[in-house]
Amino acid sequence: MISTIEHRGPDGISFLDDEQCTLGFARLAVIDLETGMQPIHNETGTIQLVMNGEIYNYRQLRKDLETQGHHFYTQSDSETVVHCYEEYGFDFPKYLEGMFAIALWDSRKKRIALVRDRIGIKPLYYAVINNELIFASEIKAILRHPSVSIEINKNALSQFIAYRFAWMPETIFAGVWRLPPAHLLSFSLTESKFDLQKYWEIETIDFGRDSADQLIAKLTALLETSVKSHMVSDVPLGAFLSGGLDSSLVVALMTRASPTPIDTFTVGFDGFKYDEKPFAEQVADYFSTNHHTLSIDSRSAKQLPNVIWNMEEPIADPAAIPTYELARFAKSRCSVVLTGEGGDEVFAGYEHYQYAHKSSSYLRPFPLGVRRGIIGPIVQKLPVAVLSQLSEYMSELGTDARERVSFVISHSDSADQMYSGMVRIFSDNEMRLLLREKNWNMSDLAHQTNSKTNEPDIVTQYQVREIGSSLPENLLMKVDKTTSAFGLEARVPYLQHELVSFGISLPVRMKLSRSGGKVALRHVASKFLPKAIRERRKQRFFVPIHYWLSGEGNDTLSQAIEDCCKLPYFDPEVVRDIAAKAISRHLYQARQIWNLITFTIWHSTFIENRARSPIEL
Repeated sequence: MISTIEHRGPDGISFLDDEQCTLGFARLAVIDLETGMQPIHNETGTIQLVMNGEIYNYRQLRKDLETQGHHFYTQSDSETVVHCYEEYGFDFPKYLEGMFAIALWDSRKKRIALVRDRIGIKPLYYAVINNELIFASEIKAILRHPSVSIEINKNALSQFIAYRFAWMPETIFAGVWRLPPAHLLSFSLTESKFDLQKYWEIETIDFGRDSADQLIAKLTALLETSVKSHMVSDVPLGAFLSGGLDSSLVVALMTRASPTPIDTFTVGFDGFKYDEKPFAEQVADYFSTNHHTLSIDSRSAKQLPNVIWNMEEPIADPAAIPTYELARFAKSRCSVVLTGEGGDEVFAGYEHYQYAHKSSSYLRPFPLGVRRGIIGPIVQKLPVAVLSQLSEYMSELGTDARERVSFVISHSDSADQMYSGMVRIFSDNEMRLLLREKNWNMSDLAHQTNSKTNEPDIVTQYQVREIGSSLPENLLMKVDKTTSAFGLEARVPYLQHELVSFGISLPVRMKLSRSGGKVALRHVASKFLPKAIRERRKQRFFVPIHYWLSGEGNDTLSQAIEDCCKLPYFDPEVVRDIAAKAISRHLYQARQIWNLITFTIWHSTFIENRARSPIEL
């Protein structure tokens, strides 16, 4: 099993194997290069631990634990977790600040605990077969266990097709589960009992009478502290830099904290209007970083089978390809990178937050019957250009997006349905046409998470929703799996848990304005970034898949489309119709066919090829 994930830890493999528990560890050496090998243990050897990730407050924890009588034999961050468990029992995750997936074995009490960090930055999967707990940082390792069979979980499949990722606890592999963020799963051998508990919720902060200036000052301090703590490393580190607000601010704060110039890495698309290389170069020049640029084009689509092999589930985010290529590029110069992931969710940067806020405000005076019977039908006949008043991205999707906007208006009494209409790749009607089987249960596809939805406004509701679903199970999985493929560790300073609570708790006026989102973060950036960078309009990391589908090197994609038509799940005529429009550079259908291409390659790799290796197309 451990050899399957050796790429995550290329610096050594070790094991603990006793009669009742086996732990394996593939190490990426980042802190305490000499004595930090795992499994790591307490003074008596009765507690053993393996951990993927980093504990950023480990130095302070160590001081506190030493004053309480604990003795350490390494300088590693992981050893503090062992002693935290000794001191605090199953409350120990509450004391950890960081990103982590932990397995801890207590041989005295005959129990094991699996723990995932608060936000879900690090993945952790498990299966229970014949009262045996099997777990790993990647699904591939679990699939290698002789007791595990490889079968599709159809409930997860419908979520993948609808949204391009799935947030449910069970993965697309039937019987293999993901440990949810901020959860601890324990298994007692003596009682043959499992217990799953959540140890953290996003806390709403009461800012009282704090002025906007006071809030910005507090936010600035939190960001500076978080970035500095994320820079603790005994190996070279750098940053992924897009030239947007989030990554540029991370680079600015890293530069202030570093005595030497930092390395920055950018990927872009030559000749495409969304190419971010020029903006990243502006930032790199301003902060005098050691800047490294990578250009890719449609030929990079040939990497899709390798990307899907590393992603393990059919997460159809086209940005996985450039992230994968950038990780390979950066690994030759460093082993750790800081990224800007999470800034949009924590500080309300996505366009659909603005869209939801505008829609709910504009539609509030109208009864639901008027919205459904009059406004919705009118929208379906509007010129596409008019849609840009609500959503620039929706207008880019073309005429098919009018139906989505109409759906949002007609269901604006439901936050779940509105959200579904804005972010889904396939609507319910489109799914019914696509799927051969007509008895698929799609009743739960509008419900993103089980998060509490009593937040005071729709923007905060959507932030909490995405921090509990699409952030950990889509965006962060993409970053973790594509960087770990090359033994590169990605850190995300915007997702320090106190910072997350702070951002969520800000009033809407400090999240959104007429000109865009992330109002508070832009105020912080005004202290560190030049005006041209901080006031640049938000640009999503856009991969030109509608051009790639008809570009050089698209043989991989064309073959996948043909293979998709042969699968038993989809109507081949519907697939071909979607593909024809996508190849004609219709972005709406390009997003849909990318979902189907991703699933097809995933199916060939993990179902037909039984997860033995990446396929070749």
